[in-house]
Amino acid sequence: MITVHLVSEKELKQIYGQPNEGYFVKVGYISNADSIPALIDINKLITRDSAVVGTTGSGKSTTVASLITALSDTNKYPSARIIMLDLHGEYGRCLKDRARIFKVNADPNPIVGENELYIPYWALNFDELSEVCFGGIDSEKERDILLEKIQKVKSESLKLEYLAMDQIRIL
Repeated sequence: MITVHLVSEKELKQIYGQPNEGYFVKVGYISNADSIPALIDINKLITRDSAVVGTTGSGKSTTVASLITALSDTNKYPSARIIMLDLHGEYGRCLKDRARIFKVNADPNPIVGENELYIPYWALNFDELSEVCFGGIDSEKERDILLEKIQKVKSESLKLEYLAMDQIRIL
């Protein structure tokens, strides 16, 4: 026979309630105990692998938005830096007052607050660059010629950049 005990809200507060600690972030409330905040230990969250999982409609996006909003609080975490890849554009609205949003084909309307994302050619490897520029190259000979020319241009670009850096240091 299994013994079952009802847990009171007072006991739940002892188990879950640590709201006075600065390293806890509130992400909601404990189910069936609306007066007890659901807290996440930020130290454990950011120093370990983490995942937010659930079925459709269970609140994954809301939870992530709560976490990012809490972590980007400049009063509580003044040196926090967060890079978020929001592939579906879910978080821009809730974070626009505290984030710089970059997007390919950004909306030019200043109310939306998107910045154009530019990816420099040198950030792409050869296969990515040839696919973007030429739709791929089938001929091995053409591929080798293009690869040689791109490497030459990248090398010259680096030399110019180093030269510019030396001139800045001299000034």
